Amino acid sequence: MIKKSLVVFAAILMVFASLWVPAVGAYSTYTEYDNEKLAQLVDSGLLHYAPKVEETLPEEYREDILKQVSLLYPDTDINDIKIQYYGKLSNGALLINHYDSTRFEDELKAKPKTQYVDSSDSNLTFAYCFDSADGIIDLYQNHRLTSISEAAKGSRFTDELLFELAKSVKSYLVLATAWDDNLIDGISGDVDGDTIVSISDATLVQKIVSGLFEPSSLRYQAADINKDGKIDITDATEIQKICAE
Repeated sequence: MIKKSLVVFAAILMVFASLWVPAVGAYSTYTEYDNEKLAQLVDSGLLHYAPKVEETLPEEYREDILKQVSLLYPDTDINDIKIQYYGKLSNGALLINHYDSTRFEDELKAKPKTQYVDSSDSNLTFAYCFDSADGIIDLYQNHRLTSISEAAKGSRFTDELLFELAKSVKSYLVLATAWDDNLIDGISGDVDGDTIVSISDATLVQKIVSGLFEPSSLRYQAADINKDGKIDITDATEIQKICAE
């Protein structure tokens, strides 16, 4: 089991700007963000928040969404349930907000809560924070209305989708998982950081060589087992020899 520690870097972004979403190869190349790369990502503006704008909910979805939402407010007249639509993600999921409009403003305040969503093609995690009922965004897809974190459990959220989500909510943290410096320090060949040198490390080196995996500086040092300043198939072979001993 690869041990990870929560990164030392987190950025709360509330910048009002509309920016393009980067083209990310879905599920193909895993990217590891270290502090420096994450800082570059933030500085690039790709994660800036763009204020969500309410749109007209397509009629074909309204009845089903209202039916599901009404179950959450059993004591509320259906005409008093407020449903707001803020567009959809590239995977077809609709961004939906809902609450009981008869409640006083102070009653709309929710207990501060955070939903975590991990990317399937990098080590980025978005922590979506909200403290008010009118700030909660749920996803509606395949006739199901679920929280963002629940939806993430049943589908693969790429960087691209997470960037889209981050642009749609008011407050979020950008986190990255990082290797503990002490975990692989001094263990040459332990590329995956599990404290042992095994065939999985050789496989990871092969992925680095073929361009399917981009290593952090710590992984690079561990992968360059012959210390010639580069990572190539020779390093993978050396690790295989160690495993065979």
